[in-house]
Amino acid sequence: MTVISFLLPVLLLGGGSGNRPGKKLGETALRIAGKVDCSAYPPAHGDATMLPEGTAVHEAGGYAKTFRLLAGGRVYEVMENPEAKTLGEQYDIAGKVEYLTIRKDTDMEERRFDSELTERLTELYLQRERIGEPEILKRGVPKAEYVYNLEFHLRDGSEVRTTYLSGSEYFGSGALLGSELEKALKDITQKEFGRP
Repeated sequence: MTVISFLLPVLLLGGGSGNRPGKKLGETALRIAGKVDCSAYPPAHGDATMLPEGTAVHEAGGYAKTFRLLAGGRVYEVMENPEAKTLGEQYDIAGKVEYLTIRKDTDMEERRFDSELTERLTELYLQRERIGEPEILKRGVPKAEYVYNLEFHLRDGSEVRTTYLSGSEYFGSGALLGSELEKALKDITQKEFGRP
């Protein structure tokens, strides 16, 4: 059985559909915090870092269960899905993005994209092939000229965030950038921030 790792809770602004529990999927089987050495323990189906054993796990309303789950009153987002071959398979956001922003890492200056550019960049992002974080790290620690945060603002008030490292082939979320997306982002950052 494939084990999908989920990340810390997602902040949902407002009463979006992702807050509502969908179908019950099961319950947590083991709270591993304080019980096992997490660095040497391979996660198993039903394990949770902090949630107590027996916590109900539900689909998050409106999302694929491989992307977001609802447990203990919080929404959790996928961190690593070994079955996902593209970012679109990992992140169930197609047709759910209201707008996209990009932010500089140094001074947090932010730009918001219009709907046309949001749609184009979201499509390019979701098409990217995932090779996974372990494969990325085998290639060496990615070096960047500049670091930017891309934030996909979803219609339910939540966000999906990723990192763009200019001057590097690495694109957050275990994917490589690709020439078309790289050119689009370089053009945007040069125009908006005066640097690639």
